[in-house]
Amino acid sequence: MQEENNDYKSKTQIKRELLEITAMAEQLMLLVPAKLKKIPLADDVLAQVEKGRKMSKIAKKRHVQYVSKLLRSEENIAEIITAFEKVRK
Repeated sequence: MQEENNDYKSKTQIKRELLEITAMAEQLMLLVPAKLKKIPLADDVLAQVEKGRKMSKIAKKRHVQYVSKLLRSEENIAEIITAFEKVRK
């Protein structure tokens, strides 16, 4: 009898989640600083979001990918996503 693994995610689902985090990283760079402070981001992530605001279009695209990578490594990503959804509304 095989044991079911409920934590299994398909490749498509993983890609979808990564794209959502990347889109969120891009939206974070567009948020007003007052709203950005309401989201529980680590200092290094917050600094990179601020830095990304000042970049040109192509550099910003690469920087969004970097901020997305930093967000994925955060331990409280679910908390960040929830706070982002509240602030965005």
